[in-house]
Amino acid sequence: MSEGAPGHFFGWLRVVCVAAVLALSGQANAATRLHALVVGNNGVFPGTPEAGAPTLTPLAYADDDAAAVSALLGEIAASLHLLTVMDATTQAIYPKLVPLARPPTVAAVEQAVVAIAAAIERDRARGDQSVVWLFFSGHGSSSYRNEPALALSDGALSREYLYQQILGRLPATYVHLLVDACHAESIVRPRDSNAEVVSVAPETANAVLVRSTLSGFPHVGALLVSSRDAQAHEWDAIGHGVFTHELLSALRGAADVNGDRLIEYSEISAFMSAANRGMGDVRTRVAVASRAPELNRRAPLLDLSAFSPSKVSWLSGVSGQRGVIQILDEFGRRLLTLHNTAEYSASLLLEPSRILYVVAQGQEAQFSALAGKVTRFDDLRFAPSQTRSRGLRSNALERGLFAIPFGRGYYEGFIDNAPDDFVAVPFERPTERDEGEARAGGPATPEPTRTLRFSLGAGLSTSTTETLGPSYGLRLALTPARSHGPSVALEGGTSADGPLREWRAFGKLGWLWQTAPRTFRFYGGPRIGGGIVVQHVEGEPAVASGVGIFGAGAGFSSRLSQQLGFFAELEAAAHVLREEHATKFAFAPSGWVGASWEM
Repeated sequence: MSEGAPGHFFGWLRVVCVAAVLALSGQANAATRLHALVVGNNGVFPGTPEAGAPTLTPLAYADDDAAAVSALLGEIAASLHLLTVMDATTQAIYPKLVPLARPPTVAAVEQAVVAIAAAIERDRARGDQSVVWLFFSGHGSSSYRNEPALALSDGALSREYLYQQILGRLPATYVHLLVDACHAESIVRPRDSNAEVVSVAPETANAVLVRSTLSGFPHVGALLVSSRDAQAHEWDAIGHGVFTHELLSALRGAADVNGDRLIEYSEISAFMSAANRGMGDVRTRVAVASRAPELNRRAPLLDLSAFSPSKVSWLSGVSGQRGVIQILDEFGRRLLTLHNTAEYSASLLLEPSRILYVVAQGQEAQFSALAGKVTRFDDLRFAPSQTRSRGLRSNALERGLFAIPFGRGYYEGFIDNAPDDFVAVPFERPTERDEGEARAGGPATPEPTRTLRFSLGAGLSTSTTETLGPSYGLRLALTPARSHGPSVALEGGTSADGPLREWRAFGKLGWLWQTAPRTFRFYGGPRIGGGIVVQHVEGEPAVASGVGIFGAGAGFSSRLSQQLGFFAELEAAAHVLREEHATKFAFAPSGWVGASWEM
């Protein structure tokens, strides 16, 4: 090998490795970032009520609505703005949200919008997409100061302000507008305890929503509610507004009728339709007015695969065999409710909890929803419900809520009779992997949001010279944290035998496939690369040889925490090198152990 060959080879190797790192970085950085503005206001409109306006009384659970939505989105949101004043009970349930909460004032809304707009610009500069959630729970009016508005603590959020100062200033990829209030965007949905009852049909509400409100914002989708009963939309038994409780149930997986972990507008709308259809008195029925973004009518409101498996718990295989299912925590909060058909099996995402209760048809089971754990519904042991002061009441069933089972049949019937605003979700035949997991009773575990893993390890490998013992070395690698992707590694090592010493430096490119991201996961794939071997004998000039590498590696990794883990790996490779004017082939197995960090 010529004198300048090592430098030329290292220059080529540096170019290849830099290109691979840039490719991996591009894969990791190209992401969808969620920003949320969540408002919950129990108070009424400030000032003296206008002549003829209904007398409003403070709500009880708008702060709970906002806190519950924030707790769910906070696990995956890049930025979260919570505007609410939580009462003592709500603060005890959501202690981590207390430092984040600010009063729901006009100025706070303005500041949050400015911050989200700046975050969207930063996302664009990085090449990321932005998704914005705008959630409101509280009082609404169809004619506050002569225009529809939502109540804030010191003013109102008017329709004009919503259009010009919020939607017009948030050029995100998608914006999801969710309003749990009466008269939301000129759609009458009485929630106030003393509001005047106004009859508005759901189809009329949808028509108004499309025609008069959001037609100028094709990237905006909305979920609003209308009802014909002024008394039935905040229940102590639920501890939420009914709409918000149904929404949270749907988002946690109860509405994921095709099991793809994407919760779409059509799925939520059909789920809520089934949940409310059994209400005997149509005047008390909550109707959902929904509109998916015109830009993409299948844009999901939530991607459950974005939640890190190590930070959430799953309850899998929840079918309709036991009728209406309620899941409660140790405080008696009803986290979600669902009623599936016999053939529809749902997987539900839950926040980690020491103990949760599943209540169905007068029976009860309890389980620990540990972080990273998947609990099979079939493994739960039900027993007659014991008398506990956990807020359990029967009025939800007495009113007919969730009386109609939800599943694929109901969904397809809903879509067939719905306006053309929806595009149906596909029902594809499960892959063999999905079928195997279904037989095991576990969900297809969501991919983590992190897409790149950095690892540092030490190991042993065979030297290129037969007379030398094993080479001791270090290895730096960038590999995918998702199910598959490219990898790049840099390795260095040395070995010695008496006066003879050998140094080696290799760079390798490969492609890895990995099992689902559980506590332990296995990976493997082919590799190709090259490097240089330098041999030196005392008293003689050093000799450098170029090496080509072809092989494959396999190993396993495990998480110690959300990001930190360890790995162990074996590699079988063939080295091709020029030595003493001849081409030499050598089998060079190696083994590595070390730590990894997900980014």
